[in-house]
Formats: sequence, C-alpha cells, structure tokens
Amino acid sequence: MVSVNSVCLDRFGNPGDTRGAGDANVYSSYRYNGTGRLVLEDYTGPEVRLDYADDYDGQHTGGTYEGFDRYGRVINHLWRDYDGDAYLDRYAYTYDDNSNRTWRENNGPSASGKDEKYTYDDLNRLTKTERGDRNGDAVDDPNREETFTLDQVGNWKTYLAKADTGGGLATEADHDRAVNDANEITGLTQRTGSWDEPAYDARGNMTTVPLPDDPANAYTCVYDAWNRLVEVTDGERVHARYEYDGLNRRVKAHVDSDASGGPDTWVHFYYTNDWRLLETRSTTAAENTAPETLQPGRQYVWSVRYTDALVRRDTNDDTDDLCDDETLYALGDANFNVTALVDGTPGSGTFGDVVERYVYDPYGNVTIYDDDWSDTRASSSYAWTVLFAGYWRDTETGLYHVRNRMYHVRLGLWLIRDPQGYVDGMSLYEYTSGNPGNVTDPTGLAWVLNDKKHLVDVQGFGEDRTVRDYGQLKGGRYLTDDQMKAIQAKLKESVNNLGQSEAKYGAPTPEMADLAVNLALATGQTPTNVLGAGIAPYKDPETGAQSLHNNPMGVRIDSLQVDIEALRTKYPDMGSGASYGGYVNEADVQRAIAFGSRSQACNNTIGAVAEWLGPLFTFVESVAQDTPYVAIAIGSNTSHRPSRSGEIKRVETRTTRSGQKGARIIHADGTVKDITPSRVKAFVPNTHPRAPAGTLQRMKFPEALPGSKGFKRAPTPTEIKSLENY
Repeated sequence: MVSVNSVCLDRFGNPGDTRGAGDANVYSSYRYNGTGRLVLEDYTGPEVRLDYADDYDGQHTGGTYEGFDRYGRVINHLWRDYDGDAYLDRYAYTYDDNSNRTWRENNGPSASGKDEKYTYDDLNRLTKTERGDRNGDAVDDPNREETFTLDQVGNWKTYLAKADTGGGLATEADHDRAVNDANEITGLTQRTGSWDEPAYDARGNMTTVPLPDDPANAYTCVYDAWNRLVEVTDGERVHARYEYDGLNRRVKAHVDSDASGGPDTWVHFYYTNDWRLLETRSTTAAENTAPETLQPGRQYVWSVRYTDALVRRDTNDDTDDLCDDETLYALGDANFNVTALVDGTPGSGTFGDVVERYVYDPYGNVTIYDDDWSDTRASSSYAWTVLFAGYWRDTETGLYHVRNRMYHVRLGLWLIRDPQGYVDGMSLYEYTSGNPGNVTDPTGLAWVLNDKKHLVDVQGFGEDRTVRDYGQLKGGRYLTDDQMKAIQAKLKESVNNLGQSEAKYGAPTPEMADLAVNLALATGQTPTNVLGAGIAPYKDPETGAQSLHNNPMGVRIDSLQVDIEALRTKYPDMGSGASYGGYVNEADVQRAIAFGSRSQACNNTIGAVAEWLGPLFTFVESVAQDTPYVAIAIGSNTSHRPSRSGEIKRVETRTTRSGQKGARIIHADGTVKDITPSRVKAFVPNTHPRAPAGTLQRMKFPEALPGSKGFKRAPTPTEIKSLENY
C-alpha cells in the first residue's frame, strides 16, 4: 500500500509539518518568525535540524536569527543534531553589493579544502570559481579552478578548468567556443582536452551531446514532435527511452543494462499535482507489465522550504508493498544542492550519521565523497539521483531532468530552446543567466532567486507570507487577491496623500503617522499606540524653506517601543528628527535612525521620507509588481524649497527599457518625475527658445547621494552600511 503524505498547518496557517498516512509519523516540522519566514526545518526521525537561529560559531541565539544578514540573505546555514554538539553539514556565505555570493565556506567536519570563491563581471555573471581553503580574501592551496569568458549574450567564449591531481593545479580543459546566431555551439577550438562537439537539428534540439561524465565521447539524442527527449544512443546501443503524459511529465523510462545481455529496467514515475516526484516503480520482467501490479520501489517526501528541497527517500527492497527497508534524509545548502545523506533507517548501525557527501562545480558537475571526505566514489553507494539544485540526475546518461527541459552540467546549457522564449535572457539555451550559484530554475523555463521573496512562486503553498491582512497580523495565513488589493489600496492612498500634502505643506505629521500605521500593518506588525511619525514640518522664519526638525515623538509598534529621546541618548549623533515606522528589529530601527540623520544633515524636506521608504521598494517589487505606489511618496517634492513642483495632476504607471516597474508623476506646473526602485529622475519644461513645444529637460538635485550622478535614488547596500554609525 502506498503511503500518502500530508502537510499540516500551524495555528497561523503556515505549513507546520509533513506526515505519513494516518498522521502517525512526522517526517519533518517547520517554524517561522513573525514575518512568516521559515527559520527552522526539523527532521524528527534522525533528530537533525536546520536552524537559522544558530550563529557562525554554532551558538543558538534564541529570538534573533543569526543565519540571516540585515537584508535577509543566508549567511550561516548549518545542520546539527538535537544535542547541538555535532554539526553534520555547515556553510557560511559572503555577498557583494549586488547580493551575489562571493564566498561559500564549507565548515563541516573534516571539510578541508572545500571553500569556494566566486568572481563576477559587471552583469552579475560568474567568471571564475576557486576551491581550496579561505585565507582572508584569497584561496590557499587551490585544488580546482574554473574560468569563463562570456560574450554579451552569455555564451562561453572561452572555458578553462584546472584541477589538482596530486602535483598542483594542472589544466583539465581549455577551449574556445563558436556559436551561431541562435546561440548554438558550432565549434570548439581546443588547446587542452578533446571534447566532442555538439550538433543540433533544425528545431534547435541538441542531437550530438557530449557525455557529461566523459565529454570526449557523445550520445545521439532523439526528440519527439514536442521537443522532448525520447531516446539516447551511443551509436551501438540504446541507453534509454522515455515516455511522457499529456501534462509534459516524464512518466516512464526504459534503461538499458550496461552488461551485454543483461536485463533492462522499466521505471514508472508518479507525481504530485505540483509536479514533485512522489514514487517510482520499476521492473526487469517485461516492458508492458501493468505498473499498478508492481511493488513501490522508492517514495519521496519534499520540504515546504522550496520546490526541489528533498526531505527523505524511502526504499522497498522486498515484496511487502512498504518502502521501509532503507530511509535516507537529504541535507542541502542555501542553493538547494543536496550536500549530504543521513541514514534514517531504524536499527541501522549508522542511524543519524552522514553516509555520503557531495561537492559541485558551479554549473552542477558532482564529485561524490564518503562520509568523512577521505575518499571519492565513482558513483553513489546509495543510487542517489536528487543532486544539483534538487534536480533529478539520470544515472544512465548523466543529464539532469528538470521538468520541461534536460540540462547539461559540463556545457552549462539546456539541450533544447526555452519553450517560453526570451523570458530570462537573450539566449534560449543559457542556464540561469550565468549566475548558477545564486538562482535556480526548477521548471526549466525561467530562473528564480533563492530568497524568501521568490520561493512562493514555485512552492504551491499559497500567497507570499510576508504580507498580512489586518486580521492576520500575527501569523502567516495566505491572502486572497482581494485582501492583497485592499492592503495595496490603503498603502497607495496614504502614500499618495503624503505626496500631495508634502507638495503644499511639507509633509505634516498626520500624513506621516497614517503612512507609518499602514506600513506597519502591511509588514505584519500591530501598531498599538501611534504617537506620531518621528518627523514634523519646520518652516525657516527667514527663508520660508520647509524642513523636518524637532519632533520628539515616535511610533510604538506592537512590542517594539520607539522613543526618540531615549534613542538619542544611545545614539547622540542621530540628528534631531529621525523618520521610521514598521520595522521589526533593532537593526532596522538603527538603519532608520541613520537615514534620518543623513536627511537632517542635508536639510532635505522629503529626503528623510525617500530614504526611509528606500528599503520598502523591495517589498513593492516582491508583492505588487504592477503597482509602484510607494514611488509616489518621493514624487512630489525632492527639494528643501517648498512647493517647487506644485500639486500632482496625475500619476501613470510605466516600465523602463530595462524592465523596471515605476511611476511617472505629472505636476500641474508641467514638472515630471520618473520614479523606479533605483532612483528618481525629474524633468522640467524646456524653456529654451529653440526647444520644440512640450519638451522637457532633466533637473538635477544638489542634495543627491554620492555616485547618483546628480539624481535622487534609493541608497545602495554599501551606503546603508556606511550610515549605520553615522
């Protein structure tokens, strides 16, 4: 009898645990912070957990989450046993200002020489990886290097791989690639190595495919009318044949035995409604054996953390219809690569211990190790197939089956063109736009960022849990479309009111208080007592200029008490009028204080508001792609002079040439402001006598942040960091 898995919700509507049939066996359980972000995954069987409340030294920090930095990026990712004295798998991450991972330190037990350094070009594309021991910003005793030179589209112009085989780094592969206008490889100029050259059919499907495990030789691949891989041969024999259902899911594989005359295997695949593999059944008896008569071979339990994050695999080695003869739990890193297997078989001599480990090249080529990193293995001792980014690796070919397409780890390419077209880059074959260490592509159609904002797009567990309805402020229930639109409308109304009133009066306190309340509600906090918004208008008696000064009030949000006078004692340089609201921890409050200080130093009326709202652009991008309402707040007046632009005539949504969502604000006096999450550009009527009627000229702001080329924009992460101790 096949076990049926279920997901049980906690009291706030978050997925709380996964259970077996009859709720008798809890496979994994989950905990969330106040914003609904998953912070703990617990494997109750082998008593192993991933806990983001652990800091770099492995100390449990309680209510704070040292596993994330101030921008929500994973910096400490470690799996440990319940006793806390044994770390089974452990990684630390470092990022650049564009949130690319620059270091991945493998700090697990006995993991010497496994730290990895990543280098990127100005387009955030990977250009070099080094593996060895980290020493500051250098790699000591490197044992592997890969270097990529990319063209404008993302094709590898050159590829250089070096590996240490015992006498230092030696060149393993060194070649140039030529491509045609369709970005298909047309030739390899090889200085070292002898890779077979790919070839394509008229529809762009790769038909000559270098073996991932031996690129000097090649497969011949055959595709059906829907460009799905149906046959793989080597010129002498058929290695595999595949069949699909009407939903494009691969449901059957015919795998040829390596031994001449040996029995072939037919494997049947069963999936959940959201295309996660649930069970396989196989036979060597006959191809047409009815699958319902076969014993279940293996069953899979998946995490709520991410689509392709596997919890465990259960195996049936006998004929009792139960997958209870072997249980293996999967540990993974922050990019959802499976990095270790833990034995979860009751009664096993290695129960609760790591039994196999994995290391990956940047584009997914795997090296298999034993439990203590002492020896490598030619193949998995456990026939393990869920590996790089949680994708399924076909052992018969070495190719990855990623739902809609097949992926080649040595070429860093898909075998067929993207069925959806140019949705995530200018090449239909490129994998993750040249950034494999920071994003994944679980559908084979478009990559997704591996952070809290994007996981829900592929999970299938509900709407984004970082936004709350008024009646759901404490938990992670999912919003209906109407509820989300109601929050958006409320925010838009308050921000728009702020913008219009600021144009006339310099942002009076009631509008700021209203904005603070609504920001708090939208980000999951309960404003229990609003005393003010931390800023008030001030009119210079001599010049009449508006500024933000001398308001001792703050906003008390739920359990967080914000008192400017008390904070001024702690931070004497914070300035006389800090603006903030809707923040959930002390670090964010400090950041807001820094913004206020900087703004006061500039004596900029709306500057504090603009900088305060800067981090909220992330919120807008993640939950309201079509509604750039927050941008309106900075649109009315970016100068310390009152009413430079006058009243807002209308607001239009727009999309820039680079694809950013934004807003265009047209004022009654003809002034126009174009606003995106990265900066604000202002235009005024062109009064030159020879200028065509109705044309505009760009207006620069003297108070612009450094590096902005004179235009107001949201602060960069580096600038935020520099403001902390202002």
